[in-house]
Amino acid sequence: LFTFGRASTATYTDSTGAIQSAADNVARLNHHVYENGQWVNKGIFIETEQRTNLFLFSQFLSTQNVTVSATPHTVHFTGSGEIVFSGAYTGSLSGAGSGEENRVTLTFTPSAGTLTCTVSGTVSFAQIEAGATPSSYIPTTNAEVSRAKETCFASEAAWSANAFSIHTQGLVTYSDGGNFAEAMVCRIRNNDFSQRAELRIDTNSTNT
Repeated sequence: LFTFGRASTATYTDSTGAIQSAADNVARLNHHVYENGQWVNKGIFIETEQRTNLFLFSQFLSTQNVTVSATPHTVHFTGSGEIVFSGAYTGSLSGAGSGEENRVTLTFTPSAGTLTCTVSGTVSFAQIEAGATPSSYIPTTNAEVSRAKETCFASEAAWSANAFSIHTQGLVTYSDGGNFAEAMVCRIRNNDFSQRAELRIDTNSTNT
């Protein structure tokens, strides 16, 4: 019933904690998350935003400058090294060890301009991206790389006139921006939106 789409490759984590790559338009099934000392299968991994890794040669990061805008950015990596930031933002992020279970993350809002990222020690599988949440790792070499947004839908013709039910279980990553529809989990609608049902996260006002 469902049609999946993504106009780029994308990574996910397997049952051993290793990063794997899925080809264009191939769903990332059996994505694992590290919980309570073990890798837990969370099923299909869907990211509905396009993201771009601004770091170059991201697998083994070295000191470099990155052009950033005055919007939230997120940095994350594995390894025991450190990144010290200067220029558009002042701060640092220290590693916790090798392996995806030790990936560290920092979200900050720089001023627009050049961010100098000074690397010491081992900083691996590193990513800096515009966005208030970390997304899946995007490998780069000598140029920035983008991962396309993903879609997963069923056309109206795929559903019969009979009653049906949908069951879903999973995790949603979002930034609390105080919005009515902060994250859309699932939407069922007809073609003209006259009939629809939505499951969404609402962080407007005092809602969380």
